[in-house]
Amino acid sequence: MTNKGLSKLGFYALDRLTDSFPKSFPKVFQKAFLLIAGNELVYRFYQKRYSRKLKRIEFFGKILIITDVNIGDAIMMQQSINVIKSYYPNAQVDYLCNQSGGDLLLGLREVNHVFNVFGGNGYPTKNELAVLREIVKANKYSVIMNFCPFISIQDLQNDVPVLQLYVPYASYIIRLWRTKKGQMHFSAAVHSFFEELARSAFHHPENQDSDQVSQSHPISVFRGNTIYLTNNAIRAARDFLARNNLSRIDHLLFFNPNAFSRYNQIPAKVQIQILRSILASNDVKTVLLGAGYPSGGIEQTILASLPPEYQKKLIIVPHLPLGAFAALIDACDVFLSSDTGPVHIAASWKISLSPNDLLRNRTTVVTVFGASDSRMYGYDSHRPDHIPANQQAPSKVFIADTPRRNITCINKMGKTCREVRCFDGLNLREISGYVISCLRNPRNQGMLKMDKAVIE
Repeated sequence: MTNKGLSKLGFYALDRLTDSFPKSFPKVFQKAFLLIAGNELVYRFYQKRYSRKLKRIEFFGKILIITDVNIGDAIMMQQSINVIKSYYPNAQVDYLCNQSGGDLLLGLREVNHVFNVFGGNGYPTKNELAVLREIVKANKYSVIMNFCPFISIQDLQNDVPVLQLYVPYASYIIRLWRTKKGQMHFSAAVHSFFEELARSAFHHPENQDSDQVSQSHPISVFRGNTIYLTNNAIRAARDFLARNNLSRIDHLLFFNPNAFSRYNQIPAKVQIQILRSILASNDVKTVLLGAGYPSGGIEQTILASLPPEYQKKLIIVPHLPLGAFAALIDACDVFLSSDTGPVHIAASWKISLSPNDLLRNRTTVVTVFGASDSRMYGYDSHRPDHIPANQQAPSKVFIADTPRRNITCINKMGKTCREVRCFDGLNLREISGYVISCLRNPRNQGMLKMDKAVIE
């Protein structure tokens, strides 16, 4: 998964075979791959190997968790913290993650420090690795738990024990994929992976100090992700709504046209078709349209393609600080997007860091999937093999009916498909119809009854 050397050549060869045999090769390859890599013996090998590594660590006073580099990784990896603290309640746990995503996690209760380091460019830069090394050197950690496949032990240049957990975690996911037992969603799988690994290594500790280890080991319960918003972020979102006369408008849709990869981003012509159907409804008065990222363009393409009566219903949302962006999503009844980091922001329970600000947490999250497997990154209240968004509202995924999707599509940065066919077979009428029905009656349309205390 390093996208270099043999890995790069392997992905190139697989994509060329997929181009030549789009209907048959992806299915054959995936079955063969899961048969071998998803074997129970392979998983048990890695689980026992890393369990032994954990047992050899004599002291767990200070722990550093390194996530992968993107915003979504920062949000979804927070589940590891809950498990670690259940086993080592007295340990200091620090969290190193994406710069912007980390800004939304400053209120995490179980973390001593959140270090916002990664810029989210796909790989850690030399400067980011230098900052990481300085943090490790200054804090004298007992152990580092690394989930970023692009950071090696040599990159850290330190004598601290390092557990490269992305290898056993990948084995864990592949096993779930094959057996279809347990939730594959990244957040839920991180939680269950840590729980299983920690239980096997720590349940009967022999060499750890008794005052560090929780003797009862209560199983940590997965409750979904949480983000924290400052007063300034909430105020910025409310100011935007006020400037556009939206403070008292219901039935508000936020349409996000962006995605990190072209294999995730809904093609512009398809986005235009979806928006046309939605804007044609009399139940839809206003739609917020996100600006193109990282550079503008797609929002203007969409706007120019629509008739004047539809254009009047659209309001372009400029680039906002991520906290303000999250607060603006919270003000909307529906968030519609490709599979990308902001989906995990929309799906997270939002808590204000100021006691004077109340947040709704009633946003229906609708995600359209191309290359990625929705079971890993999607939220759906209706599918048993998905987890729901952590909102007091339904969530739903729409999946393109393309034969090309296979397990290699997890690594979208390594893909080299000549033509993006990930969104072939989308039912556009079904997508727009669902969104309109939610906007027509946002408080009752499939609403999930959740206890706020449980969600938090």
